[in-house]
Formats: sequence, C-alpha cells, structure tokens
Amino acid sequence: MAPLVPAAATGPTTGDAGTSYNFSAVTTDPEGNTVNYEFDWDDGSPYGNSGFLASGATATVAHTYASDGTYGVRVRAVDFQGAASGWSSEHEIVVGDGGDGGGTEEGSILWQYTIPDLGVVPLESSHPALTSDGTIYVTASGTTGTWTSRLIALNPNGTEKWHVDSSCGWMGHPQVGPDGTIYVALCGKMLTAFTPAGAKKWDFDAGHALGGIAVDDDGNVYGFHYESGVYLRTVFSLTPAGIGRWVVYLISSNSAYYNGAALVVGTGGKIYMSASSSGYPSKLFALNSATGAKVWETDLQGTVNAGAMAVTRDGTVYVPLGNASPRRVVAVSSAGSILWDRTVESAPGAPSVGEDGTVYTVIGTQGLRALAAGTGATLWTVGDAPAARGCAVAANGVIYFGGANIGPAWAPFIAANEDGTIRWRANIPCALGSPAIANDGTVIVTGANTVTALRGSAGLASSDWPRALNGNRNTGSVSE
Repeated sequence: MAPLVPAAATGPTTGDAGTSYNFSAVTTDPEGNTVNYEFDWDDGSPYGNSGFLASGATATVAHTYASDGTYGVRVRAVDFQGAASGWSSEHEIVVGDGGDGGGTEEGSILWQYTIPDLGVVPLESSHPALTSDGTIYVTASGTTGTWTSRLIALNPNGTEKWHVDSSCGWMGHPQVGPDGTIYVALCGKMLTAFTPAGAKKWDFDAGHALGGIAVDDDGNVYGFHYESGVYLRTVFSLTPAGIGRWVVYLISSNSAYYNGAALVVGTGGKIYMSASSSGYPSKLFALNSATGAKVWETDLQGTVNAGAMAVTRDGTVYVPLGNASPRRVVAVSSAGSILWDRTVESAPGAPSVGEDGTVYTVIGTQGLRALAAGTGATLWTVGDAPAARGCAVAANGVIYFGGANIGPAWAPFIAANEDGTIRWRANIPCALGSPAIANDGTVIVTGANTVTALRGSAGLASSDWPRALNGNRNTGSVSE
C-alpha cells in the first residue's frame, strides 16, 4: 500500500537565483513503512530526495534555483518497497523580480526553516538568539503527542546544525553567555546549560516555577522563582559552572514577600527586578549583583507585561505595565525615582531603545509606539493592532515588529522608519517575538512553526537596549 499523498510543500514564496532555500513536507504510510520524499523543483533539475524517514516525520530538503522565474514545487512519498504516492499540489515560489519584495529587495524572504513534529504553533512568541559566528538558536514548545520541546541550532543559511529534545513540553527563550553557553528554562522549573555543540553542561532544579533569567559579562546567571516550591519568592545567582553564588528572599519594606516578574542586569553592580505581592503594590527592586542585597525599591502600582524590561547604561529602567488597567509605561531612575509614567490604551510589549534614546513598544490594540526618552510623550504610532511581545531596532533606525495576531496563519511583519512611516511589509508566519538582526542586516524572525530570514538593510543598533532582551544573544544585560 502506497504512502498517503503529502500536503503541499511549505517553504518561501519568493527568493533569489543562486540562493539555497529549504522546503518541507510530511505524510504517513498506512503500513508504517519508512518513506523517501521526492521533490520536483519544476526547473528541469533532478528530484531532491530526503532519504528514508519514519512515517509521519517531516522532511526538509534544500534547493537552489539557477534562474529567475515562477516555479511550482511538488512532492511525493515513496516507501522502501517502491510504492509511491501521488504528487502533492504545487507550492509556488517566485524567484527574482516579480515576487513580493522582488527577491533582492528589502523584506524579501532569504530562507525559511520549518520546525517539524512539534504541533501547530511551537515558537510563535520566541525571541531567537544569534551569535557572532552566525549561529541561530530557537526554542520550540510542542503542542501535540508527548509535548516534546526542542532547542535548535541553525546555520546562517537556515540549515539545521543540531537539536536537543526535552519531554517537558516547554522551553524559555534561548540565552547565550559570553563563552557561548546556551541557557534555557525547561518545564518551568529547570535551568539547563548547553555547550555550543548541543551537549548538556549542567542543570539547576529550581523546584517549581522558574522565572526569566539574565546573564552578565562574567557569565554569572541570575534568575527568580515564583508561585510555590522550596525557593518561593526568591532571587538567585549561579556561577558559569552552575554553582550557587547567593539566594535571597524578595522582601519589601512593608515586610511582604514578593514574586518576581522580570529581571535585567544593569551597570554599577545592580540587577533590577519587577515583582508583585497579593494585596500590596507591585514594585521595582534594585539588588546588588554580587550579594543579592536590596539597594532600593519603588512602587509601580501595576504588573509587568511581556515578562521584560529595558535598562540603559545610565541606570534608567523602562517598565511595561499591562496586566490590569490602567496600562502604562514607566521610566524609573537609577536611584529609584519615577521619571515619567504614561498611560497607554492596551498592554505594552517589551521595550526597545533606539540610538537617539527613543523608546519603542508595541501597544496591543494600536501598533508600534515611539515614546520620547525624556518625557514619555508619544511621538507616533504605526501598525495593525499587533500582539507582538517585542520589536528590534536596526542601526539605520528601522524598527521591526510582528503584525496582527491571527494565530498560525501568515500575517504582516512590518518594518517602520524612525519617523513612523511604514518601510515595507512581509507576509510570513505570524511573528510575535523580538527578531534578531545580523551584521549584514538579515532579520531573523520566529513565527508559528517557522524560522524566517528576511533581507534587511542594516545590522542591530548599537543603542543600550535595541531588542526585547537587549543584544542578539538575549542576555538580558545592558553590557552585552
């Protein structure tokens, strides 16, 4: 009995001649036989073959078109006994001028990588990490079967280097230390460190409900714990080897114990942490990074939205508050005083800072908003009522962010100029995380079950905090 006809291949819809692109397909064999996927590229070249894979496993095969044109990619499956399915419907790709973005223009798709076998939307809000050698790290959380989650390393051209699976079903954003160690939170409680080759270095079991982490220039890791367990309402620090440096309870001046919400590393030996406590005002704490001792605290009267803050080198902390009305963006000085406090229409996303100090945040029902650094005054708003968790600022002032929240479907990804006008849009799988930006301007976006590389125009801005977790390594530290 032949394998079932695969659905149409997935992959980019536009591209350039001479550039390699990944295409993926999946089907099952009624008898459970292994299958080889044959891709017909519609350009007269030999079929692309995946090699034999387990029934139900996703095949990804790369192809390079030599000439401009419009091509219809088909795929079929052949089991090890030689029984072949029918051909799938066509997936169209426009190579060269004439496609959306024109192939060589800004916003054109350079490549796409599809996350196989992990459900429908495993990484729609993940912030990708990017290292100096061009390696891209993404995490994907499964939604079907065994709820497998996956840490994936990709080459600069979008091909997979390696991946590591976990059965826990959830992974936090990948965060890369100065020595290349990759840190991820697993199962909501386990902090795990991996080498750049994907080997596990160590685990730290926080007991339950591990919050966000940050990594400083020395490789020390900071994190917090909330909800329940032995480390309830504590902040901790580990050495690069995973050995404890300190752990402290987060206790305010009113003697209340606080649960952390977001944490960042600033300058001058301080880390900053937003936190809440039932029946008490939410607060921003400044802690000594060497000992965990409290330096100061200030009332916020709101809960941090998007699990992220931004801090500049002068110690100004920008905090998005959005889980209860009124939704606000607040700027706090390095000494703990409120510099400005602006009410916004709906939940604000993670802030980013441009090279001129402008603060950017995605307002859920409005779009991308630019706020004046000194006053918080609105400079402009642009977009399509997105639900993005963050944005990213390029060195030429262009700001990238995800478009409307329509689930796993393709949706507008937007590049805005620093004057608030739209520069271009790209229809790609829904992108809610904060994109990474390579030195050559390539924009790396995660959405639905796909990683997409888009042609940009400049590298990441050299500002104090250009994307959701600051630099491309996602350290959450201002000195990255």
